[in-house]
Amino acid sequence: MTNEIAHAAAEERLHIFVNRKRFDDGIQHKMTVDQIAHLVGLTADTAIVRQERDGKAGPPLEGVIEIHNGEHFLVTRKHVQGGHNG
Repeated sequence: MTNEIAHAAAEERLHIFVNRKRFDDGIQHKMTVDQIAHLVGLTADTAIVRQERDGKAGPPLEGVIEIHNGEHFLVTRKHVQGGHNG
């Protein structure tokens, strides 16, 4: 593989940032919220996934997201109310 081909292949490989950590393995052009949450050990059922722009988190995302290279996402654990009935 020539340097030019290797460089082009590296540019085509998508990467995103989740909670300020870079991920490039398994990143696809379209990903579900669940797939993004899994990158940091959570699921869509236990987390809120938001896109981050200019240091500000947008509204919660749902469903399938179109991924652009270098995007930033914030994944936070959903607040779960615990308690005892009885």
